[in-house]
Amino acid sequence: MNGYSLDMKKVLLTLALLTGIGFAQVTQRLEPTSVVTYFASAGNDKWSGKAPIEVLEWRFDLKRPLETQFRATVRPAKFDSGNGIRDDNARNNVFKVARFPTVTIQSTGIAGDKRTLVSGETRKFRAQAKLELGGITKDLEIPLEVYFDGVTRRLTASGSFEISLGFHKLERPEFIWLKTDDAVRLEVKLEMTLQ
Repeated sequence: MNGYSLDMKKVLLTLALLTGIGFAQVTQRLEPTSVVTYFASAGNDKWSGKAPIEVLEWRFDLKRPLETQFRATVRPAKFDSGNGIRDDNARNNVFKVARFPTVTIQSTGIAGDKRTLVSGETRKFRAQAKLELGGITKDLEIPLEVYFDGVTRRLTASGSFEISLGFHKLERPEFIWLKTDDAVRLEVKLEMTLQ
């Protein structure tokens, strides 16, 4: 009973904070096409893997796009490259999912055109963000393209950035005699239907 009361208090506090912020009350449904894709290589061998964005905390107003805030969570255990052996190795030896079950990207600021986002327009922004991966947090800037379709009420935001496995103290797997390159590119794609 106490756990339920505490959870209910958290929900009510969250609702009170969100409704007092002054953002337009836009709810959204995160579409299953919202994913993080990694692109890795070792010599001439290149591969990629995808994982769904499981949790998205999001504050957004079409009229004030620079006030957007987000926090996206991905579970590296769900990355799928189509190669089970490679994926198992990545989960256990690179991401160490038993110790670090999630990766998060959280915005700290948005820069770009402050005009209202209108239907049919693609707009470019730069998100200052923090990436938490392997227990290490890194500041980054993510160039974003945002498109809003007013008819379907679908908002799409996508961006990519590079990470260093070494910076995050992640093991670079070896395949036979080739070691995975240190630089890995990540692409984030968020698709939401605004309601």
